[in-house]
Amino acid sequence: MLNSITSVLSYTDRAISATPAGSRKIALARTLIASGQLSVLLFTDWHALFVPTGGGSFGPSCNGVGRVGAYCMMYDSVGLVFPSVVMIVGLVIVLSGFFPRYTGILHAWVTLSISPATSLPDGGEAVSQIVVVILAVVLLSDGRLNHWHATTSSGSPLLPVTWAASHLLRFQLIWVYLNAAISKTSVPEWKDGTAVYFITLDPMFGTSGPFGPIFDWLVNIPVFSLLMTWGAIVIEVAIALLLLGSARWRPAAFWLAVLLHGMFIAMIGLWSFAFVMIGAVLAATGPTLKLYDIAFWNWFDERGSNSLSNMEAVRG
Repeated sequence: MLNSITSVLSYTDRAISATPAGSRKIALARTLIASGQLSVLLFTDWHALFVPTGGGSFGPSCNGVGRVGAYCMMYDSVGLVFPSVVMIVGLVIVLSGFFPRYTGILHAWVTLSISPATSLPDGGEAVSQIVVVILAVVLLSDGRLNHWHATTSSGSPLLPVTWAASHLLRFQLIWVYLNAAISKTSVPEWKDGTAVYFITLDPMFGTSGPFGPIFDWLVNIPVFSLLMTWGAIVIEVAIALLLLGSARWRPAAFWLAVLLHGMFIAMIGLWSFAFVMIGAVLAATGPTLKLYDIAFWNWFDERGSNSLSNMEAVRG
């Protein structure tokens, strides 16, 4: 029993020691997420975000954590324009990359200002609430001037918190993708392989952009409709299992997320959702993987192979 406890403590100590205090991988992840959120504010009519639902009145929904957000604190006195501008400025500051330890908290506040307050948030906005808040905790150990500066492994007393939060984020994304896949199998259209066909026909969420006609043509071929419908479920399960696996396999989860959500962009134009989810999966690949390790063209390079082998040694 004592030996087991000692082994667990030794493993945890090695894993925490291998955790960087700040990384460019997290920089790219939060850039993708903030870009997706910024696109919503820049390219959506602000009034469309707060349409009345369920017999309610126009304006932000101020329940729960949304009460501390900009819209809920400012709407009654200054309307929508000023808090929207505040949110845009906040996201631009996050994208600048400066002072990640503090802008992580700013990003969390901006996210909690947008997602809970809007009338019809999409899946990406719901996920971003959890991901960005956890990232704010991950970034507490990051003392760099800018998140694009070189990854640093300098010791920080908050590294154990960063390590624990990184794995919390990892397991959260595993659940998100498993839940998404499993819930689809209870819907008749997903089970019989026609869900993508009906999505493309939807007048509001159907195909769009230059690739729209191609997808409209493909889904009218039953075998392609079946493959696209069940392909999405299989990829979601694969992303979850790869994130659950060892550090060597987690980069593949990121590239499957790029493939899956890239297809969503091409088919129905879900840009903001795709950016948030791709960024979330990247951040969830674990604390010890660097941006270099994620690039698939480096997997067969000696440096990349050695790096992944070291990750296996600490199982981070």
